[in-house]
Amino acid sequence: SGGGQSGGGGGVDPGSGNAGSATTTSSLRLRSGPSTGASIILTMPAGATVTLTGSSQNGFLGVVYQGTSGW
Repeated sequence: SGGGQSGGGGGVDPGSGNAGSATTTSSLRLRSGPSTGASIILTMPAGATVTLTGSSQNGFLGVVYQGTSGW
């Protein structure tokens, strides 16, 4: 099959499945990878609704927020 990691930035694909939705209870940072060292894509406000992709890694859950996927 052959897939591969895209270079640069260390981002990990959180997937694009739909495993339900969740609402943030406080502002949360959407990150490019499943670690606090991964770059921040954006900050979601409290009360934001996200779609869960079903992926989890290092205690982070893959989500999609307004069309942007991250962790």
